[in-house]
Amino acid sequence: MKISSFQIGIMQMHKSRPDGNTICIFNIPGDVVGHVAGLLPYDLTKVSWIGTITSTFNVMALSPKSQIRTLDDLRKYPNLKSGVVGLGSSASLNTLISAHEMGFNVKFVNYDGSTEALLSAIRNDTQVVTYNYPSIKRFIVDSKELFPFVVFARERLKDLPDTPTIGELGYEKLLDVVALDNMLGAHPDTPKDIMNVWRAAFDKAVVDPEFQAMMKKQLRHEPAPLNGERTKNKINVYLETYGKYKKLIMPYLAK
Repeated sequence: MKISSFQIGIMQMHKSRPDGNTICIFNIPGDVVGHVAGLLPYDLTKVSWIGTITSTFNVMALSPKSQIRTLDDLRKYPNLKSGVVGLGSSASLNTLISAHEMGFNVKFVNYDGSTEALLSAIRNDTQVVTYNYPSIKRFIVDSKELFPFVVFARERLKDLPDTPTIGELGYEKLLDVVALDNMLGAHPDTPKDIMNVWRAAFDKAVVDPEFQAMMKKQLRHEPAPLNGERTKNKINVYLETYGKYKKLIMPYLAK
């Protein structure tokens, strides 16, 4: 499993003094997978959580040239491929787990960046991609170069009224797996009084109208921040959920 830039920053935070001067953004569930596999040099359950900046959702999209339009098509397509950035990335693991639950087989093709991976599906070099909505929107809404197959959200999107949710396809439990959260944390030994200051400042910042407008513009949907305690609880849910898929994902993390 390759170390991401996020993880380099997190390791640096753990080496710093626990004085609250060094905090870090965690890319979840990417780090959760590493934790479950025992490949991280830090423990997510011991992080002093400040809050979740936002949660966003994923969209699975298909290459229009592949002529795949239904789940049955996915199950029958020979040599189905997915463009990813690293076999241990959130995108590849989200696709892997979705394929496992929905009953289709897929092979992964590595690219240097998400844009290249998405373009591979436009060319039909790969046939299926799963990425967070801010990254994939310009290909499925703006240019319509990819066919949006399913949204991993509880409700249909205004931008994609004809695209079903994962619940509508009968796989609502994947909502707890195929997601993306940017969480803010501090050194595990940060004193409680310092954490109280950080959490109060965070809780105030995320409800600021200017901040929310900026986040909505970047995410292209409403932001969904969480406070420190709810973030800690969500981490525990992620760990329990991904723990069930450890046997499935381990071969990919070893590559």
